[in-house]
Amino acid sequence: MSDRMLLEHGTNVYTGCELLVKGALEGRASLLTGYPGSPIAEVFDVVERLGPALKEHGVVAQLANNEALGAARLNGAQMGPVRAIAFMKSVGVHVAADAIAIGNIAGTQGGAVIVMGEDPHSDSTQVPVDSRYIAQHLFVPTIEPSTFQEIKDWVGVALDISSEASLYVGYIITTHQADGGGVVELRPHPPLTVSPEKPLTIDPDQIALDDRIVLPPDTARLERDMAARRLPMAVDLARKG
Repeated sequence: MSDRMLLEHGTNVYTGCELLVKGALEGRASLLTGYPGSPIAEVFDVVERLGPALKEHGVVAQLANNEALGAARLNGAQMGPVRAIAFMKSVGVHVAADAIAIGNIAGTQGGAVIVMGEDPHSDSTQVPVDSRYIAQHLFVPTIEPSTFQEIKDWVGVALDISSEASLYVGYIITTHQADGGGVVELRPHPPLTVSPEKPLTIDPDQIALDDRIVLPPDTARLERDMAARRLPMAVDLARKG
């Protein structure tokens, strides 16, 4: 499997969960985290099997103890220009909602994507959650790929939108998409700008407290900016492709 996952040209066949990891490699993600649950649990099996190759490429891939801690790692990554993805099932998005809300208000630098695994018919999950509603509540614009090619390619698009609009971006994948598979066209894995071999140093004295630390009275200002400027920017970026 690792040889197939490391291909950068031509076409090959992958499951939906494999395509999420492939999209992360093509989309220059430096951090993969989150918590396993249907239907995206296979992502962590793929990451484990691909571990040495991910490490060699400079990707930090680590399982969080729960979804909230996965979201907290996204928040920490956005203190610098780190492109990061957290994977969790739809029910777990509610567990992580508090951390996502705070991180989203503070905004992004490198890009933060939350992959939300949807199980609409409760095939293997306790309740049929629709994450679009909580994403709307949290001011998280959400991408819903339709084809297997889009599942892979739009991971990088989601990271780009997140970085440019300074918003967390949701990424919905359903049970049938995650468990299914198809043939896709492959792209190169670009080198990473931040990795363990190319670490980032953050000077706490240089952090803009009124923007990066979400406390009153700045909270209200940041919320207004999120609704009036950053969300419309994300929509405009999506429409431009």
